[in-house]
Amino acid sequence: MDDADAHPSTRFLNLGCGSRYLPSWTNLDVRPRGPEVLAHDLRMALPFDQSAFAVVYSSHVLEHLGRTEAERLVRECVRVLEPGGVLRVVVPDLERLARLYLRSLEQTEAGTADESRVRQWHRFNLDVDESGRVYKPESFFMEGTKP
Repeated sequence: MDDADAHPSTRFLNLGCGSRYLPSWTNLDVRPRGPEVLAHDLRMALPFDQSAFAVVYSSHVLEHLGRTEAERLVRECVRVLEPGGVLRVVVPDLERLARLYLRSLEQTEAGTADESRVRQWHRFNLDVDESGRVYKPESFFMEGTKP
């Protein structure tokens, strides 16, 4: 059962926040990593009233959902936004990731790169470098205002 309720205490909603949350926001994640984060499966309807938030933010969440689930979540984001509210969605830059992968394949074929690095190119997509530090790759973001 979700911990969130229909009456948020803040005007800002952070979806799928993981361990990156702001105490002044309403933070949701399927696996909360602290008491400041409410448990909620984003494949389900958002547990908030219509027009409850001025801002809804989502970073690196949509790419983990199927197309139907992602479309449903975006509709839910619009539903909980107040008129004039802002929805900001950040997703990985797929074109950049594909180019990096193809370049690594070309370097391997030319003998200028270690083949084991090609097999591990996806670590970039997981936001973790070789030392285990978390970082954000270049991303693509969309922002819109609800009419």
